[in-house]
Amino acid sequence: MIHFYVIFVSALLLSHLFGILVKTKGEFMKKIILILTFIMMISSMSSAVEVETSVTLNGHYIQGDENHLLINDRVYVVARTITDALNQDIEWLEETQQVKITDETSTLLLTIDDNTAYVNEEVYTFDASPFILNGRTYIPIRMVSELLGCQVNWVDSTFTVEITKEDFELDPQYIYERPYTDEDLLWLSRIVDVESDYNSIAMKLGIANVVLNRVNDPRFPNTVAEVIFDDTYATQFPPAHKSSFASLEPSILSILASKKALEGYNNIGSSLYFNNSPFRSRADDLFKIIEGEYFYE
Repeated sequence: MIHFYVIFVSALLLSHLFGILVKTKGEFMKKIILILTFIMMISSMSSAVEVETSVTLNGHYIQGDENHLLINDRVYVVARTITDALNQDIEWLEETQQVKITDETSTLLLTIDDNTAYVNEEVYTFDASPFILNGRTYIPIRMVSELLGCQVNWVDSTFTVEITKEDFELDPQYIYERPYTDEDLLWLSRIVDVESDYNSIAMKLGIANVVLNRVNDPRFPNTVAEVIFDDTYATQFPPAHKSSFASLEPSILSILASKKALEGYNNIGSSLYFNNSPFRSRADDLFKIIEGEYFYE
């Protein structure tokens, strides 16, 4: 997954260089430095990346008490996140550093930092291994879910692991009521994409949070889409009113930033406005400047 994104985003950013060759040398060099910085950042994701991934089981979101991790194209979750949801018993075997997962018909045995798994003593070898981080046992969710009789699908556009198990009903206590929809993520990613161009995650995160701050402010509409298309007093986001906006496919960086914002990461406080030049009338309300973009409360 991430290796594809490295190639895709790097190619996309580098191709942008050809579109700015006609600009001044100073602007050109500044853009080159910025683009190369992004490529290095994205490339670093191939080993471990803090990406807000989602997990569904039979169409319902599930969420543990620790964030899921995306490492080398694999999503890892705290073991109990999936075993509890699937109604499996789990036991930690200290002496052998193993996790034992059982139900009425089978026993699954996993060993920390070992890619070999045993199901009723039958041996399976995978390209991912369980590990311990901050005292919690993380397991590769695809590998374990499939060994427990589930089907697994990865959705690129929303960074979601979809797990399906036939004839299984999820206990409502394990259902996570996620506070946003995939549609919210798509619209937010689109407006972030057109408003931030090839800027950094920090800039994109700030723009995403401006939209979400407006959703939570009674002076604005209360959904992501309605905020983006709001023209009650003036057109708030002009790019959203172009015919191409509704079919725009946002970049990976815009999706990552938008999902982080929707998951609660806020880098611009209660800012409701942003602009690429200062608002003289709002000088006292300036909260932060990110790469030449002014954010105002």
